[in-house]
Amino acid sequence: MSARYEYIDLDNISEIADGEREFIEEIVNNYLRTYPGYLDEMDSALQSGNHEKIFFCAHKLKGSFSFIGSAKLASLAEQIEDRCKDKGDISGFLPLFSEMKTLAEKAKSELGLALAALE
Repeated sequence: MSARYEYIDLDNISEIADGEREFIEEIVNNYLRTYPGYLDEMDSALQSGNHEKIFFCAHKLKGSFSFIGSAKLASLAEQIEDRCKDKGDISGFLPLFSEMKTLAEKAKSELGLALAALE
């Protein structure tokens, strides 16, 4: 993948997929189907103060964000994970979560551009 984006880097996926367009599309589309659910679950967990669920969602998202080459998003998820270990005040999670949702939308847009470039 030759194009450079600000929020994603699909070189890892392209390497795993050996450049096979259909496989890359399948991986990206799977990510696009699953990450919103984890964000929704995390939002609910934040509202209810469920540290374990917040940690679970952050952990899942960290892997997903890493897979699409989004170091910024993976870092935010890791920060949330770390705060969950300390059972910190939920209000401290909210700015991180807000930033995560914003950046996830930007990454989603870039993924759309990357998929279109594959065609």
